[in-house]
Formats: sequence, C-alpha cells, structure tokens
Amino acid sequence: VYMGIAQTVNLPAASSYDGRGILIYNTGSFVITVDSNASEVIVRDGTAQTGGVSFTLSTGAGNYVTLISDGTRWITLGYKGTLAEGS
Repeated sequence: VYMGIAQTVNLPAASSYDGRGILIYNTGSFVITVDSNASEVIVRDGTAQTGGVSFTLSTGAGNYVTLISDGTRWITLGYKGTLAEGS
C-alpha cells in the first residue's frame, strides 16, 4: 500500500490473512496510522500492544513497515522510520 497522504490504514481481520503480509510505504512527509481490526493485537517491533491499539509510522519518503498475520494477530517483520504506539 503506497501512502501519498496522511491517513489511517485499517488492517483486515488477521484470521482472513493467515500467513500473508502487507507492506505500507510512505511516499512523503506524512504520518501514517496503522489500526488493528477491532480488538486484535499488533506486535510492534517485538512487543505485543494492547488489543485494539494502533501505531504510527513516522514521516519521511521511503519509510515503510511490513506486517504478517499469524491468523490471530499482526506482527511487524521490518520497518524503516519510527513506529510509535498510538491509541
């Protein structure tokens, strides 16, 4: 998903993406918010967040985050930039 504006990416249900991944790429100076599906957990840089909590990808062209679903939660595999806990 190439993001050319500041906005929120709503992740699909992890159960429907088991074993599949998503790459979110920032094309400019935009803050991108990544929101879990309902109360699902996102494992951000090795730390499981509270269910339903989003995170942000920092501004900067070329910043990205890759996530994979294990069928229950979304897990970050790699990123460039800063991933900050959201709300």
